[in-house]
Amino acid sequence: MSSWSDLERELGIWRSSGRTATLWWRDDDASRDTRALRHLLAIGAEQAIPIALAVVPAPLGPSLAKLLDAAPHAVSLQHGYSHADHAPAGERKAEFAPVRTESAMRADITRGLERLRDLPRFLPVFVPPWNRGLDVVRSFLGEIGFRGVSAFGPRAAQTAPPTQVNTHVDVIDWRHGRGFVGERRALDALVGHLRARRLETADADEPTGLLTHHLDHDQGCWDFLDRLFLQTSRAGVRWMDAREVFPA
Repeated sequence: MSSWSDLERELGIWRSSGRTATLWWRDDDASRDTRALRHLLAIGAEQAIPIALAVVPAPLGPSLAKLLDAAPHAVSLQHGYSHADHAPAGERKAEFAPVRTESAMRADITRGLERLRDLPRFLPVFVPPWNRGLDVVRSFLGEIGFRGVSAFGPRAAQTAPPTQVNTHVDVIDWRHGRGFVGERRALDALVGHLRARRLETADADEPTGLLTHHLDHDQGCWDFLDRLFLQTSRAGVRWMDAREVFPA
């Protein structure tokens, strides 16, 4: 398992080879103004870290647009439609599952896109709930108007649009209590993906993605973000804006 020293060492290797380590930050499940979301946006503003909020369209409230008006470092993406589970009993949760008809999924995604278009700094990038089902809907997302997609894990080689840029470091342990995954496991994922990019055993052009869920954070998650942003700001890391990650 990796430590903060391992992260510092890996970033040092990037610098010594004349390369800049690139990261980006996606946070899921936004729909309204909450104390947790305000705290998340405040951390990003204080550390000058751009953030991409994956917004669930169906429960969207007017308070979110007002909050984002005052957060120029935040952009919004589309997070499914209602975040409802449509997978058959006994299978892993998925809003977009093969058992649904393509017309029903198209309708949901299109309806969601229309609800989000007027959010401040909205990008037509699709993020499937639970990071599942992208293969079920990807073929028609470009037709609807999406220019990007994002899930979890190292992406395969880029082929056809829309552009896919995933996240790789999840700070929450969903299987064991839904609390902070722990420094060593989070850093292991971060250092591991950076190393794989450097050695080209993963796509070197895919920025390493941090994944958070503000509504589920415990104090361990918040503390980790504070330290991560502070340490990377001193190490020459470039945190990319989603508008650069998913160019028009």
